[in-house]
Amino acid sequence: MKFTFEGSAAEFNAATMEEVLLRLVQTRGRRNAVICLLCLALLAVGIWSFFMGSSKRCAVFGVLALLLFLYLRRSSAVAAGRAQQTILRLLEAENAQSEEEHERVFTYTFEGSVCTMSSNGKVLGTWAWTSLDRVGEADGVIALWRVDSEAHQSVLPIPQKCLKDGTLDEFRDYLNGWLDGKKRVTYYKIPAYLRELLN
Repeated sequence: MKFTFEGSAAEFNAATMEEVLLRLVQTRGRRNAVICLLCLALLAVGIWSFFMGSSKRCAVFGVLALLLFLYLRRSSAVAAGRAQQTILRLLEAENAQSEEEHERVFTYTFEGSVCTMSSNGKVLGTWAWTSLDRVGEADGVIALWRVDSEAHQSVLPIPQKCLKDGTLDEFRDYLNGWLDGKKRVTYYKIPAYLRELLN
């Protein structure tokens, strides 16, 4: 099966910025879950210590849980700040483009395990995956992550609205076929306060 995405440089640039927010939501969700579980475990041990007659130990575990919670809040703010800096750099690069570059048409064609990227009929390169690590989706973008042979991760953000051949459901099924094991295309909701970073 063949899938074609075609759109302007501006549309693909917008998808890149959406991918930054998608990655932020994805990593934040994992980290928050782990830290929340640790906080709950500390609180449970603190409550258990209180009932066992050790109020000092209960206080220590309570303080540790509070510190973990504060760390979670601080690290979330730092991650949002980094995402905003990345988006600003992308916006600066986009604004530096000439009008001709901005309106340039890009075509991404997915066939087999290869995405061929071209612009105005000229092939720019290919993006092949032998092991697709994960696929994330948010309103407007699908992001494909792969791990290269040197253990570097690369990402390919694709604007959903640029799909010309096939449907999004068929494309998701196609991608699910390339994911290992139980992994599937995962949808992430990007909160409004993060979307404001794009403005």
